[in-house]
Amino acid sequence: MSFEEDSSDSRVRAFNTRLRGVNVKCVVKFDGSDLPQIQVETRSESVERGLREVSKFAGYCRRTLVLSSQNAEEVKWATVLASYFGFGLDLDVGEHKHEIMPAPALDRTDDEGPQNNFTRRVLSLLPQV
Repeated sequence: MSFEEDSSDSRVRAFNTRLRGVNVKCVVKFDGSDLPQIQVETRSESVERGLREVSKFAGYCRRTLVLSSQNAEEVKWATVLASYFGFGLDLDVGEHKHEIMPAPALDRTDDEGPQNNFTRRVLSLLPQV
């Protein structure tokens, strides 16, 4: 089961929204634990802008940059940055996405800190079925 694409599973909900000043696709996966898994996907035509946007979610959730640039040098640079900064990288290829690097898992904490505040914010935006 693909975390990002399985919208037929009622435990996985995907929706578009604006978080931390960025338009994102947000995917929430309810896996039976107290805290759902959250992943955001940002889209950009440039590596620099994409890095700024995807970095706003560091420490809060899994994150992926969908890059629409097909420039080979930009893709190589984006791959280095994704590896270094710990985010996933997909290429937007017309109607499809091509995964270059998956988003790494994020350690969840059970404290009442910023990560849980972010989770509550995302859950408050979850569209009603």
